[in-house]
Amino acid sequence: MRKIRINKLFPVVSEELKKEFRKEILYSNIWKSRLFGIILIFIHLIFLTIDYFNYKNELWNKVPGYKYLFIMHLVLVSTLCIYLIITKSATRKIQTNKIFAKH
Repeated sequence: MRKIRINKLFPVVSEELKKEFRKEILYSNIWKSRLFGIILIFIHLIFLTIDYFNYKNELWNKVPGYKYLFIMHLVLVSTLCIYLIITKSATRKIQTNKIFAKH
């Protein structure tokens, strides 16, 4: 009896709908992370211009930390660009259903 009541409250979802739901969640999460990455790139590009002005004002010679901060911003922007390239190919695979072909 109890098993019947549970099934009425929570119907069984077909495998096709589960795959479609997972696909939508994955696509949504990747899209949001790409958007966040683009926002971070723009913020760090502003930081890179500030670092460049620090270089022009010869602050790198006075405080060596500015040079390391500039390098860190460069590494972060380049890493985010690589991430955006990789996730762009992943979204193409999701849209063409190649990512769920194995499951």
